[in-house]
Amino acid sequence: MNQPFDEVEIVVAAYSALNNEVSNYASFNSNHQAVFSLKDNDGRLVNADAADLALASSYVGSRWLLSSSLINWSKRADLVPDGPFNVNHDDFDGSSERITSIEVFKSLEQDPVQFANGTAIQELPDEHPRVVFGRVNMNDVGGVEGSDITVPLQVQYWNGDAFVNNASDSFTDIDSEIDGSPTVIWPEGATTSVTLQGYADVKSGISNGFSAKQDPNFITREQVEIWQALNSTTNALPWLMFDWDQNGTDEENPSTVVTFGIYRGNDRVIYRGESGLTGQ
Repeated sequence: MNQPFDEVEIVVAAYSALNNEVSNYASFNSNHQAVFSLKDNDGRLVNADAADLALASSYVGSRWLLSSSLINWSKRADLVPDGPFNVNHDDFDGSSERITSIEVFKSLEQDPVQFANGTAIQELPDEHPRVVFGRVNMNDVGGVEGSDITVPLQVQYWNGDAFVNNASDSFTDIDSEIDGSPTVIWPEGATTSVTLQGYADVKSGISNGFSAKQDPNFITREQVEIWQALNSTTNALPWLMFDWDQNGTDEENPSTVVTFGIYRGNDRVIYRGESGLTGQ
């Protein structure tokens, strides 16, 4: 959801009352030509109204040709995950069908056009687009101060009950890029040299390509939170952001809490930061 479909192509031919293609329809005054929009059951198609499609289409001979890479299926306004829609049960758990149709509008001169079925709306004849609510998740991790700590990452989708790893995703690539500055959880008031490095080449929904590192000249016990940018020029993947703070108004980049905190004195573990724990 919120990700533009790779390419939406539609061809609609103009026919006469004698059921022959009107070969010169493209030569008609635009006021006498039909215009179209795309509709769906939930009103969640974006960049698909008549004005949007007019910018991505043209008439050639008797045919209206659309080619758009801007159309997408939006998330709910309150950002609550739903779906998946129009999916194969072999690929995804659970599915609800959402019908997409094309609607023809009368021309400005009220030319009484309609589809062959006698209506102004026709369901798309091809398979309806598969739509899932996706996000990127990052694990909280811990390790020895001064070490490179791997930060596991998953591309997930909502299966109707919970977020699960998207085993069908082996194409998402993400460059490590911190959103803002890392936040030091403890020691309180301290600064940090921690950086996020690496490249997430996702395979079957997961990657271990990221690592958190301390500057060798500033090794210390600390716990920091790092946000990975998905809405940047480098990583233009805003549809994989998520409403992590659950405010229902906007989405945030994923984060990881990294603990550099295993200190050994006399070979005895004094402290160990564990996944999911903060403020230790």
